[in-house]
Amino acid sequence: GGGVSNVQITTCWFFTVGTGLQTSKTILPTFSGSVFMDLSEFHMCGSGVKLMDDSAVYMDNVHLHYSDFAGIYVGVANPIIYVSNSGIIGTGRDCPNPTTGCNGIIMNSGSFLLSAVTIDGGLGHSIWVPAPIIEGVMTGCKISN
Repeated sequence: GGGVSNVQITTCWFFTVGTGLQTSKTILPTFSGSVFMDLSEFHMCGSGVKLMDDSAVYMDNVHLHYSDFAGIYVGVANPIIYVSNSGIIGTGRDCPNPTTGCNGIIMNSGSFLLSAVTIDGGLGHSIWVPAPIIEGVMTGCKISN
């Protein structure tokens, strides 16, 4: 019973070689809420944010730089992602292994709303949707490779 319902991340800097933030029912089976992030940065991660469950994630002024695989990766779940007023989501130009990743956003399911965001796929895809998703909306974004 019980469990965690919401997580707030404010003014944090993540510098890691693994995953900066991951939601997963396998890791935290009682989590059934939302993640709110603002004024935070993820640098040099395998994946900046990895979503493996149906959480709702809200990002405002969050920068995801130089990810080896993806700035945001969504597995086979149905999360909802809201990103606004962010800097860059992506990989930059120094991709260590361009055959397996270096993408801005990979969406395998769920929904996303992006507003005023720069997405850079580096040597991969800026936004890659290899499987059906529920909905994707972008307004005022700069998308480049």
